[in-house]
Formats: sequence, C-alpha cells, structure tokens
Amino acid sequence: MVNFKSNSLTALVPDWRRHLRAKNLSPSTIRSYLYVAEQFCSAANGTSNLPAAIESYLGDVLDRSSASNAAKHYRSLQQFVRWLVDEGELDANPMARIHAPKVPEQQVAIFTDAELIRLLSVCKGNAFTQRRSAAILRVLMDTGCRAAEVRGLQLGDVDLDMGTITVLGKGRRVRAVPISAKTAEAISRYLRQRNRHLHAALPDLWLGSKGRLTTSGLGQLLDRIGLRANVMHCHAHRFRHTSAHQWLSAGGGERSLMRIMGWRSPAMLSRYGASAADERAKDEFRRLNLGNRL
Repeated sequence: MVNFKSNSLTALVPDWRRHLRAKNLSPSTIRSYLYVAEQFCSAANGTSNLPAAIESYLGDVLDRSSASNAAKHYRSLQQFVRWLVDEGELDANPMARIHAPKVPEQQVAIFTDAELIRLLSVCKGNAFTQRRSAAILRVLMDTGCRAAEVRGLQLGDVDLDMGTITVLGKGRRVRAVPISAKTAEAISRYLRQRNRHLHAALPDLWLGSKGRLTTSGLGQLLDRIGLRANVMHCHAHRFRHTSAHQWLSAGGGERSLMRIMGWRSPAMLSRYGASAADERAKDEFRRLNLGNRL
C-alpha cells in the first residue's frame, strides 16, 4: 500500500506548478503537465488506493479518446508522481507496476507531390496573407519543423544569407535548421510585405491582423489553405512526416535527419520513417522480382 502524507492531492498542484516553472520548462509543457495533474487529482479526490485510481483514470482517458492520448497522460502522471515521491508526499511510487498504454503503430499519410503543388498554388500572389502563407508552407515543407517551432520563430531567428532558421524545440533545445533557396526567397518576399504591417515592430516573424500569429491561428491558416487546395488533413504534423519520408527516400542519412528534426531518440526514426521504409521495401521487391522466377 502506498502511503500518502497530505490530506489532498489537489492542494499540491500549485507547488507542482512552481516546481515546473523552476525547471524552466516551456509554457506549453507546463500547461500539459498541469492539465493532467488537475484532471487526475479531481478524479482521485479522497481515494486511498492510488494505483487503482491511476489505472481507472487512464482507462477513462482510453475510453473517451485515443491510446496515444492516454500514453501522453501516463507520461505526465509519471512526472507528477515522481515529484510527489521526491518531496516525501508518497513513500513509494504508485505507478511502479503500471505499464503505459500500448499505442498501435499508425502511419500518417504523407502529402503527395501533386498535393504539395496544389497547396503552393493557392498561395500565389503579392498580398500580405498570400506571401505569408507561401513562406510558412515552404518552411514546413523544407524543414518538417513542429508547429510550435514554426509559430515561435522570431525575426532574429532567420538568416537568409546563411540559409538557416533557428528554432526552439522540445525541452527548450535550440537548433539551426537549413532552408532551401526557394524557402529563403519566399521568406524574403514575405518580409518586404511585413515591413509595412501595422504590427511590424513586433519581434515575431509571423504576424496576423491582431499581432503575432498564434498557435490556433497557424492551425486555422493551414485548414483554410487545405480547403482551397482540396487537400484533406493539412496540418503541420503531416508536413513533418512528409519531410522525413522524402529525406529517407532520397537516401539522406538517418543521423543527419535526427539533428534536423530535433530527435534525441533513434526510436523516432522508426516512427517517422515508416512510410519511407515501406516504399523502399516495395521498390526492392520489384527489383528482386523473385515471384517471377519460376
């Protein structure tokens, strides 16, 4: 039995928040951790059997959402529980024998070349929104950067002469990502329009009508572009999978891809490179032509 020394889990959430801020985690990571902690504490309020409460909570998340979301809640709870143990609020880890929900491997459909051409074609023009959309699409296509990384770009993060952008990735890790000449040109064309924008004095690279472009604003922008181009599921994560697929299919090195994508674990190569691996396997099958030998 795990012994809990405080009267209420919920009462400890503010201290958990202060701990996360002291670790200098990104605001989005803090929000994610706090959301799970608050939801769990509310569900487990008054319980004396924490392992059972955790399993019940994860089961509820599985019932109402996906296995990948439940696994995310599991990882967030792990951090919260470890902190409780370190702080002496728990005398043992109630998750020690609880396994993470199994997430079935699912391939994200990559964009075809025809779809990418259609997406770019609907962004042609010299208006501010057209040049901004074209530049954002080019960055996503070129780099496969995460939505938060692209949205968070500052003016000082762009070096068009060197052909790089500097992004702040997960874990607040900074990395320089190369961009192509076409992407540099698209950003340059956007910057000329941006200089005349009402909010041009802001340090943010991407601007909207009310100031800096928000995360939801970026998502809505991609949705609109996808609708106009008749391309379903136009979101940043799909560009990331497509970029990894194109890199590996063209024979690009795995270690170089890891650095560009900001991956620290080789396991991510398997996940994001699954589409490319399948295509290579099909090509090799056709080349070997074993089925036609007899």
